[in-house]
Amino acid sequence: MIAQLSQSRVVLAAEQTQFTDQELQLLHAPVNSLAIDRLLPAKSVKVGESWEIDDEVIASLLDMDAVQKSTVSISMTSFDDAEAKMQLSGSIVASVDGVPTSIELRGKMTFDRGQRAVSWLALAIREDRDVGKAEPGFEVAAQVRVIRQSLPKPHAVKNTEPIDFTIPLTDDKLLVDVRSQPGGFSVFCDRRWRVMTSNDRFTMMRLIENDKVVAQCDVRSMPKLKEGHQVTLEAFQDDIQRTLGNRFGEFLEAEEKVTSSQLRLIRVVAQGSVENIPVQWIYTHFSDDAGRRCAAIFTLADQQVEAFAGGDIQFAEGFRFIDNEATPSADAKSATEEVADASDAGNLK
Repeated sequence: MIAQLSQSRVVLAAEQTQFTDQELQLLHAPVNSLAIDRLLPAKSVKVGESWEIDDEVIASLLDMDAVQKSTVSISMTSFDDAEAKMQLSGSIVASVDGVPTSIELRGKMTFDRGQRAVSWLALAIREDRDVGKAEPGFEVAAQVRVIRQSLPKPHAVKNTEPIDFTIPLTDDKLLVDVRSQPGGFSVFCDRRWRVMTSNDRFTMMRLIENDKVVAQCDVRSMPKLKEGHQVTLEAFQDDIQRTLGNRFGEFLEAEEKVTSSQLRLIRVVAQGSVENIPVQWIYTHFSDDAGRRCAAIFTLADQQVEAFAGGDIQFAEGFRFIDNEATPSADAKSATEEVADASDAGNLK
């Protein structure tokens, strides 16, 4: 794993592959150890003296987007030849993924003079975070303790090529592997995609940026096709128009191609409106030679088209089938019919 401190947020990436969304959640820590030494003063201080912490340092320590207001300061409590001890306190008004949050912070830390680094940090955190588009709000009181010490022998990664940490992480390293074992699919996609609900037949995802929904994607597993049978582009368009009904306006694009994963892809972009709100639907149909099928339907308001920036194309290139735990019944509805109620403008608010 590679961890890079980019502005105020830490960015995690796997060195040889991509993380799954569950792995990223497990690796998220409430305190960023890369930022701890930034709490130290930039000048000499005496016992009893204090200094204020920059907003950017606080944001990087607690892995937040930005700090709007902070009163956090640190004071030196003791100092000898081996170590210096400090305590910190204050309140913070900030945002995480565009969601407002307020924090009361109390803590202590120890600077090891021999290692020339902070070796111990303990924080008492009380946070009140608002409800966001991707996660519920919460009130939490937590205690976090970080111990940093040198190892007698480094646990080095065996790699024939040295890793240059000055080079920014490439876009492919920042993709996340979202997989649904029951649904029988996996997709390498933008980390802004968040899974809202998932079961053996249906997965709903939303592309969220700064706590605003850019687009919604409904992925639906479909019954296998008989050997030698394929869905045609014309039949797919007829199905879309019938499903949208009076919401349908016109088709903007329609194409067939083979993805990098060697899946047959049908892609259709439809324009229409819901409650007088202009909406675009991007319908994608995936199938392989084994007869496996899946449909992904993207819904976005017209004003979000530029922000979406063809996100479905990258999504389609990262889509692949995996062994699933259940097979959809043969009498299932078409994918466009089953997600018709979900793909409306109300879900984009």
